[in-house]
Amino acid sequence: MTASYTFGDGDIAARRLALLYDAFEPEMRAFITASVTSRPERALDLGCGIGLTTRLVAELTGATRTLGVDVSEAFVARARATAGRSGIEFELGDLTSATLPGGPADVQFCHLLLTHLPEPIEAIARWTSRLAPDGVLLIDEVESISTAQPTLTRYLEMVSTLVQTTGGDLYIGPRLAAMSPPPGAAIVHNALREHRLTAAVAAGMFRLNLAAFRERPSMRERYGDELEAMARRLDALVEASDPTTITWQMRQMAIRAPGGN
Repeated sequence: MTASYTFGDGDIAARRLALLYDAFEPEMRAFITASVTSRPERALDLGCGIGLTTRLVAELTGATRTLGVDVSEAFVARARATAGRSGIEFELGDLTSATLPGGPADVQFCHLLLTHLPEPIEAIARWTSRLAPDGVLLIDEVESISTAQPTLTRYLEMVSTLVQTTGGDLYIGPRLAAMSPPPGAAIVHNALREHRLTAAVAAGMFRLNLAAFRERPSMRERYGDELEAMARRLDALVEASDPTTITWQMRQMAIRAPGGN
């Protein structure tokens, strides 16, 4: 995971992560609750951002210790400042490296991270190798996004291109669905969950993304003045409280490590 985020890691990016969390909290909550039925000793939030998902993992699993890991110093600093309670910690770390911070985890949670990594299947294999016996890796990534709203459709085309230029895949879900389990591990859950938002809510998140990446030379060269026009159209959707729906199909997977002796 590179130190250069697709959507940045400054104030605008932090606001965007807060909106993203609010929008997707119900589907994350349902997934974690259904997947973790006994209290773990240690939980790990992979790509924790500003720490909102870390606190959710801690709340729902009841883990004795929950560690959020992120490559961004700015995000980790924000997360530490709002940790909230004992048992929640944050650490700077490269999630594409051969090791993970701390010891083996009973639960690992990954939300909207693999889409940005150039070698997602290899990353999954490394992470599962760091699970405790009978531990589980929970993956929650985008399979597809559909909407009849033309502004949002065009925005998604732009973002898909941007993610591809950084080595990622906005719609990583089908690759995950087709993968074989890492050596020694088992895929114990592999399903889609539909999550709907209004166009106005989605446009609010997308507008912050656009603010973070529209000054990139590659995007200015490819799209030019269309970026400014897109910003105005997204603003209009927010102001009009557009009720048109946009639907995410989320690929949710649980990969379990072998049990101990």
